[in-house]
Amino acid sequence: MTLPPPVGAPEIHDVQHAPRSPIPFTVLVAFVGLGSAFLGSFLPWAQVLFITINGTDGDGNITAVASAAALALLVGALRSGKRQVLLTSLASVAALAAAGTYIYDLSRISGFASDLGSSANIFNVSVTPQLGLLLGTVGAVVAVVSCLALVVAARRGGLIREPMPDWRSRDLAILVAATLAMTMAAVPRWWVVTAIAAVASGVLWMRWAAPRRLASAVGLMAFAGTLLAAGGAVGGALYQSAQHDSAGRECSEVFADGASVDDVSAVDTCVEDKKPSFVFNDSTTCKDGTVLYVNEHGWGYAGGKWSTADNAPRGRCNSNATESCANIFKNGATTETAWADDTVECFDATGDVAYEYGYSMGCFDSNKTQIINDLGWGYVGEQWHAGEQSPTC
Repeated sequence: MTLPPPVGAPEIHDVQHAPRSPIPFTVLVAFVGLGSAFLGSFLPWAQVLFITINGTDGDGNITAVASAAALALLVGALRSGKRQVLLTSLASVAALAAAGTYIYDLSRISGFASDLGSSANIFNVSVTPQLGLLLGTVGAVVAVVSCLALVVAARRGGLIREPMPDWRSRDLAILVAATLAMTMAAVPRWWVVTAIAAVASGVLWMRWAAPRRLASAVGLMAFAGTLLAAGGAVGGALYQSAQHDSAGRECSEVFADGASVDDVSAVDTCVEDKKPSFVFNDSTTCKDGTVLYVNEHGWGYAGGKWSTADNAPRGRCNSNATESCANIFKNGATTETAWADDTVECFDATGDVAYEYGYSMGCFDSNKTQIINDLGWGYVGEQWHAGEQSPTC
């Protein structure tokens, strides 16, 4: 015979099989918004002419840190029963920082494009926001609204009726940590935090994180730190390998005298004064079919060697010249009628193209025709007199 429990005795629940409160829809929206803000930090933000600017080239570092912090604070709020108001408020501040940064950069890019006005069409200049900036802005704004709604919900009685189960909070924490780790592996500049993450997670593992306590807050921090350290190590390896690519090498090394033009003609970035520098390559197909590549670091013909000396021979590229002026108009050469009928293109002493304009004059005392230019004179069919002043005929 089973006796009823005494009056006033606490009810006994099957904690192991008790139903758990589902994650509110607003929380899921906040996670999606913050995830979009975090992802957008590493995508392209703007395109100027043919140059794409990624978020991490500028304020994307701020939005990445702010959105990641907001994600971590939300996970903590779902695990906490007493500090939900504080943690959701801090998450709102972090989301607001990300949203403010996104909106500021979007307004700057849009304002710059409108300031160009008709000049953009004249000079064929275009400045357009890209996917990362648009996605991040929308996600951050959605996250701010969702986080503020969660603050209100926390004040009224909590996000959920009881703290999130350990298995669910663990999975969310692992997901956030794994996302950060993959990002660090994909973006080489984030590898610098590897040492901090490795040391911090190592200390936590040794002191608190026994396998049976993996679901504890400290254990999750240790696990997240380990993932971040692994991701940073991969990113570091990628960074070191990038040193052998043009994007990680000094411009003076990439565009050194004697470098293969075929190797450097496709380079669009290099390092100058310890900062990334964009390279604007201009290519021109010469009249003889060869291609001349020119940028601020020098010039060279396709299939040839790069040169940093003197100016690029643009005139020579588009010229019909094949000989030096000194050789064509050398003393004793046969004077030709074409020297007056057409402009003679030739190379001067510096190798640049010179255009020699000659004129003809009929002589009164004979049937001869005299050709004169800046380099000398001569009678058609007779000897050329280089560097001499022409006589009156």
